[in-house]
Amino acid sequence: AGLAAARGRSIPQTPPAAGRKGAGRGNRASGRGAGGTSKESDGELPVALDFMAMLGRALHHRPASLAPSSLKLFQELIESLVDHSSQSLRTRGQKLLEDFFVPRSSSAPKTDGSVGEVQQLRGGSGLPGEWCEALAHRILAAMPGETSAMVRIGIFCALPGLVGAAMERDVKVETLRPHLVAAVRAGVEDSGAAVRTAALQCAGAMVDVWLEPKELLPSREGSAVFKLLLSLFSDGAGDVRSAAVTAAAGFATACSALAAVAQGSENDGGTGGAAYSLLEYFPWWHAVQAALVLCDDKSDKVRASAFRSIGVLCHVLDFSVGDDQAALASNDSAERRGTGKAAVMQPPPGLEDAASEIVHTATRSVAVQICETLARGVQSPPAKCQWNAGRAIGQMYQNSSFVAHLGSHQAQHRVLLNSLCSMLSGTTNVKVSIQAAQALLHMPGSGPLWTKADIDGIIAAACATLDALQQPQAVASKPAEEKQLVAYRKALDTDLRLLVRHWASSIGAEGLGVAARSALEAVSGLLDEPPIVSGDSQRYNLVAE
Repeated sequence: AGLAAARGRSIPQTPPAAGRKGAGRGNRASGRGAGGTSKESDGELPVALDFMAMLGRALHHRPASLAPSSLKLFQELIESLVDHSSQSLRTRGQKLLEDFFVPRSSSAPKTDGSVGEVQQLRGGSGLPGEWCEALAHRILAAMPGETSAMVRIGIFCALPGLVGAAMERDVKVETLRPHLVAAVRAGVEDSGAAVRTAALQCAGAMVDVWLEPKELLPSREGSAVFKLLLSLFSDGAGDVRSAAVTAAAGFATACSALAAVAQGSENDGGTGGAAYSLLEYFPWWHAVQAALVLCDDKSDKVRASAFRSIGVLCHVLDFSVGDDQAALASNDSAERRGTGKAAVMQPPPGLEDAASEIVHTATRSVAVQICETLARGVQSPPAKCQWNAGRAIGQMYQNSSFVAHLGSHQAQHRVLLNSLCSMLSGTTNVKVSIQAAQALLHMPGSGPLWTKADIDGIIAAACATLDALQQPQAVASKPAEEKQLVAYRKALDTDLRLLVRHWASSIGAEGLGVAARSALEAVSGLLDEPPIVSGDSQRYNLVAE
């Protein structure tokens, strides 16, 4: 029915009568497609738009595999919509394509969030890889002439799933890469902030396209895309800055995963081989320094994204050569910001005060700047910035070169540790406390870096928080919020019990200080009780933010 409507059959040729049932529905659908960018006829294909909206909802509840006849109809429908004369239907076509490749709804997902279950819920199975590749070429070829901002946004949202489906079917996408880079470049240079944001999100979602898995080296196009991301860190729109720093972190995650897989293989004796050239290829230090500036942004969303990305980016840094790399990054950053010989670039809105401190901060170690920035972040509301900063601290301690670096910078270690302990016991936000508990729980507690005072401080803070959690708690105003809050408290209770036991056993009762022993005695009855829930907060995906 939608295909027939899209092809113009059985469609009313005049606008629906005012006040007639269904008239407003058609107009609203047309308005959503147009996005306010052009004035199409109020009665333009209202039935087709309603069919597309209904089909989009149905896609999320379809069976695991569609019949060949249904897939063929879907392909015909998409082919009819992507270059339709109506920009509303072109937008709907891209949205349907996006919806087809996202995970579908499931009434009973696995609680362990296994990868196998996620793959079963994805909707790309059944479409031929060659068709996906050909459609991507067709969409990209038409993109330079697309006048609708809403359609351009839709294209960027649909491309990752479409290209990913082609790659999953072993279709080589080398011929697509130059066209994808051209599209991303045009998108980040678009005058509309929403289009720039969508282009950056698209680039981050297609990170596998930019890497060469066999050679473990980035493609030429991948290097160009990463530079584009860095250039948008100073965009004037907050959503764009947030998307840029998030996409850069996506590159770090993908490179780190490839390196870990290579290091665990036996092809090169388990050393990782060429994987490390992949980690060394991209200018991670430049990205970290630019993200540090965004941690002082006046936009809460940008700051939260920057803190989250710092933890991911720092996971791939080699802090043993940090000072030399930082000097190079500082010079490059100075040129890009106009403090060197390069042309002057004005700081984006919200960063004027931070820009005046660049010369001062560039003289300090980047590692020191990271520690100071994250320590401030866990103390500075809103909560989403605090828990992302706390999570980043925990991720940094998983980097062995960072832990080795702290061996000669004990003061920075104290600052980070004290920040997490105060974050654990000094906040009323349960999710912030969960992130602090998770960071402290997964810290390496052995080695010369750790002192008895460190462990005593962690145990005292964890015991105090565990004891306070048993007291009567404020009730949320809405039942749904209260239900979620109870789940968070149960998860925090479990994490705190694990945290106390972990650090108490790491040093033994005879090595504990007076404060730690006193704190343990106060909650000894709680520790003997069975945990309230089985598993910790990470298993229940309660802190995915």
